Amino acid sequence: MEEKWRYLPFVLTSILSFLIGFDIYGARGFIEGFLHHDISGIMELLISFLLMGIFFLLLSFMYVLKHGFDSSFLSKSLVISALTITILFLLFFTISATRSQVYLRVERIECDQYLNVTEAEIKECPELWKAVQYLLSTNETCYHAEISAKEGKEVKKFLEKRGYYISFNGMCVKVVLIYAD
Repeated sequence: MEEKWRYLPFVLTSILSFLIGFDIYGARGFIEGFLHHDISGIMELLISFLLMGIFFLLLSFMYVLKHGFDSSFLSKSLVISALTITILFLLFFTISATRSQVYLRVERIECDQYLNVTEAEIKECPELWKAVQYLLSTNETCYHAEISAKEGKEVKKFLEKRGYYISFNGMCVKVVLIYAD
C-alpha cells in the first residue's frame, strides 16, 4: 500500500507550486515585490517550475533521510512532478483560451473629431447600445461591462468601420475594447 502512495507528495507539491505560481492564493504581489518585475504568462510557468524544484529538493532530501538514496525513485518523482505542472498548465490555458473575456469601456468625452451614428447603426451592437443608453440616461461619464467574445467581435467590427470616437444624440463617446490575457 505504501508503495502506491510514494509519489503522492510530489504530485501534491507540484499542484501547490502551480497554484502559487499562477496567483491562485494571491502570492503574485509578494513574488513581484521580491523580483521587482511583473510576472505573467510564461513567467508564471517558470515560477511554478522554480517552486516545484524547491519542493522537490526538500521532499527528496526528506526521502533520502528516511529511506536512503534511490536514484530510480527520485528520477521518476522528478518526471511525475514536471508532468503534473505541465498538464495543469496546458489545462489552465486551454480553458482560458475557450473562455476569453472581453471588456467594453464607453466613456463620455468632449471631442472634435467623431462620426455621427444613427440609432439603427448602434443597435447593430446590443452591448454598445446598452452602454450609450446608460450614459444618456445617467450623469455617469463612463460605462464598463464584461461582454461575450462574440459580442466583442461585433463591437470591434463596428469600431473598425466607424472609428473609436462616435457621436449619438449630441453626446460624444470613446469606445474601447479590452481583452483579458
